[in-house]
Amino acid sequence: MTRDDNISSAGIDHQTLFEMMPVPRFVIRVQSRNDFIIAEANQKALAYFSRPREDVINHTLSVLLPKTDARYFMESLDAAVRQKRPVTAKAPVGGSVAPKLGNFYINPIVSADGTVSIVDVLALPAAGDSQSLQ
Repeated sequence: MTRDDNISSAGIDHQTLFEMMPVPRFVIRVQSRNDFIIAEANQKALAYFSRPREDVINHTLSVLLPKTDARYFMESLDAAVRQKRPVTAKAPVGGSVAPKLGNFYINPIVSADGTVSIVDVLALPAAGDSQSLQ
């Protein structure tokens, strides 16, 4: 895929928007029930989890999270996929990347045939973070 493939008809470069988001964001590919692979992660996500891209992309969530956090997050992902609606999950303690995170918004993308093969995961800043809007 070339850079031009990411430019919409409105002239918006979606890949750059994804990479430059001020909060962690990643995309999960649903292989089967409880089998979730990280398809993409922006720079803030890599910094938050203190991992290089090659150790994250095409790996399971277990590379990012401690076992107890991974289990809770997997349950949240599974619930979102089964219910075909967004859920939030408490953000595990990550690196020192600002802003401080409160939750992850887990948004399953439902295709025209009613299946979910992609989940968009977006970090939400903690309510008391000084970088939050006043």
